[in-house]
Amino acid sequence: LNIFPQDVTVKISTNKSEYKKIYNSGENADPILVKYTLYNNTSDTILIKVEPSFDLEYSGEGYGGYSQCFRMEPLKVNGIEYKRNYKFNEYRAFVKIAPNDSLVNDGEFDIFWPCRGAPPVGDWSFNITYRRELTKEDNYFLINGRYTDITSKEFITAWQGKLVSNTIGFSLIR
Repeated sequence: LNIFPQDVTVKISTNKSEYKKIYNSGENADPILVKYTLYNNTSDTILIKVEPSFDLEYSGEGYGGYSQCFRMEPLKVNGIEYKRNYKFNEYRAFVKIAPNDSLVNDGEFDIFWPCRGAPPVGDWSFNITYRRELTKEDNYFLINGRYTDITSKEFITAWQGKLVSNTIGFSLIR
């Protein structure tokens, strides 16, 4: 069964266009709330790997090379706290989407700067796009060895193709 990439689409939306930077997860936290919906436009049920995968394009004034140094960090997805370093992460899960149906994911995200050196001064503005390419090599579960801490990959047959959503502009106020 071959399902072409245009048969599965994704759309994103946010609750507002300006966000306040999170410096700790206290009461003043104002995460970016993003809803991303996957649509199965085929007549077959598909199995697809769902991960919060967003590209940020820095659209502020000044040097345009900042984009590669910004990342969106998931804090919660569908109400479940996201653990960045947990090797059996529940967001590497596969889900089934029925024919002509959709799957909605709600997430809370923060923006961070993992590169050396300081990020641009002032407020930041971005264009955000959900972007994910799923290949045969990406379609696996991590399996923990019975008597060791070593993990192995169990590959499964799941949907393959590119997902690229609409683009949303937003500003991060520091």
